[in-house]
Amino acid sequence: MSMRKLFPVGATLGPSHRIEAFLGEGAFGCVIKCFNSETNMSEAVKVATGQETVQQATAEMNILRSLSHLDADSCHIVKFNGHFLHKKDICLKFELLDQSLHEYLRDRHFQGLPLLQVRTVLHQLATALLHLQSAEVIHADLKPQNIMVVNRQDDPIQVKIIDFGFAQPTSETNSDTYVQSLPYTAPEVLLDAPFNEAIDMWTLGLIAVELAVGRPLYPAPDPYNMLKYIISTQGQIPDDVLDRGSLTEEYFQPQDNSKQRWALRKPEEVFFSEDSSAHNRYYFLRSLDDLEALMTHLSGSHPDQPHFVDLVKRMLHLDADQRIKPMEALNHPFFTAIHPETNQGVVGVNMEDLQASEQPSCSLVAASEIVPNSEQTSAIPLVVLLNNDKDDISMEVSNQPDQPFIAPAESLSSEPDTSHDTTTISISNQQTREQLSCRNEATLEIVPSSDLESVISLTLGLHSNTREEAVLEQSNKHVSIEIAEHSDASDEDQVENGGCFWHIIRKGIDAFHYYFC
Repeated sequence: MSMRKLFPVGATLGPSHRIEAFLGEGAFGCVIKCFNSETNMSEAVKVATGQETVQQATAEMNILRSLSHLDADSCHIVKFNGHFLHKKDICLKFELLDQSLHEYLRDRHFQGLPLLQVRTVLHQLATALLHLQSAEVIHADLKPQNIMVVNRQDDPIQVKIIDFGFAQPTSETNSDTYVQSLPYTAPEVLLDAPFNEAIDMWTLGLIAVELAVGRPLYPAPDPYNMLKYIISTQGQIPDDVLDRGSLTEEYFQPQDNSKQRWALRKPEEVFFSEDSSAHNRYYFLRSLDDLEALMTHLSGSHPDQPHFVDLVKRMLHLDADQRIKPMEALNHPFFTAIHPETNQGVVGVNMEDLQASEQPSCSLVAASEIVPNSEQTSAIPLVVLLNNDKDDISMEVSNQPDQPFIAPAESLSSEPDTSHDTTTISISNQQTREQLSCRNEATLEIVPSSDLESVISLTLGLHSNTREEAVLEQSNKHVSIEIAEHSDASDEDQVENGGCFWHIIRKGIDAFHYYFC
């Protein structure tokens, strides 16, 4: 029986809670909006059903009690109001908040937030991490879904961290337990290496990027591709970090006569992995420095963008020992610099400042990740500009090495483009007809293709809940294009559930090797 039927609206939980609405459910149980007749206030009640979830709820309750000395409002942590029993289920009571940060971004069509608003949210989250650090607690599952907006009508908005179901005391970290959702997983967790509170700062860096550009930076389908995405943008993970991971040899192979002792394996060499070349990766950055160019395109230039990028790079340091700490983050120029328009730091955020950074009509930039025909790595830089106010899509194919936030072009079958001649291509498809304007000296011809051996994948985010994926094959001056529509609604759930699934499978394999090999 579904959770909704188990807890229908109007039913009573415990002695004093009447169910008003069903808010959501997961592996832990469900969250329900209830009216507390003792306090005459509505609360969010997290109901843990089943033996395992009851044990997890007990552990979460212990963590929440250890944080009870903190002021929930100033520390930006959800207020815990105690618990009660409903039959054999444990019910945890929390203050009722408005909507998740993910829903807040969704309502804005995943276009990202103005930088001043990003600064406000990040300052609150860094403050929360500072207080968690002082309490020696690792949240271990930060993500936009676990950050709540107190009231979406507030200006500036206030946020709070929720869901301490995977939280651990700093002194009792255990790599055998599942922590972090896949798109927000730190390298040391992917490698099954010892970890500490620095994993929360890694996640905050990825959330910072998502707030600024609207989409996850690394929406990988499995741990191998998560590592692949990280390396493609941030470079090779240091050897001393890889040396500490019990799963390093699953994803990397030793190499001789090289400055790096480890090299990432090919997809076919990794158990339970897939080649994600055509996977839904919204932005492909050559490096984190290209984030500034992407932000400029999405929302215009802002003087604090360099400070923001520098802070993100420090949060996403591949070596956890070198990663910026919460207090250092709060003292970073991104938060402390005086802004000429307000003569204030982070506190000086108002609606006029936010309106000054309105999003342009061009809502998404995507670039490709390439699997070449040959074993030698090559890339065709692509920038796709989608304008929701027009019926046509313009795609620029350029071999210029200074093209922002994309992979630099390597040797191709033709010489570098110097003429920039324009060729217009029409795509006919049962679902879609678009007009593309392409700058490339090679003659481009539409040809049918049923077996794409080498693809360049672009994700074209036309709407908040749909996307179109164009798959191109580059071969002897021919480009074959197929268009397929997908539902965007289930992508993140699949990625997150996949992260938990791969972790469980991985642990099972480790146990098999330990006992039988």
